[in-house]
Amino acid sequence: MLIKCRLSADLLSADIHSKVTNKWQNEVLVKGINQMKAQQYREMNSEELKDKLEEIQRHLFDLRSQAVTEKLENSKALINVRRDIARIKTIMRESR
Repeated sequence: MLIKCRLSADLLSADIHSKVTNKWQNEVLVKGINQMKAQQYREMNSEELKDKLEEIQRHLFDLRSQAVTEKLENSKALINVRRDIARIKTIMRESR
């Protein structure tokens, strides 16, 4: 038996938006370091980029340590940090 149900588009989109927003806020709290956009990195000078790269590499080391000891809560954080490192290195290479 098939039951049809109609939800208003506003109600549905508001519900989805609240779930996505809550999920995103939880991810930010778990990550520890906010993921930055490429444009924000481009606004930094070379010294700031080097410092940020070192900081993120230390964070990657900590995440890997947590992964080995099975204390890592968010496995996606490893991927995001590696992407941030690649993003910074790309911007540093572009600015040469």
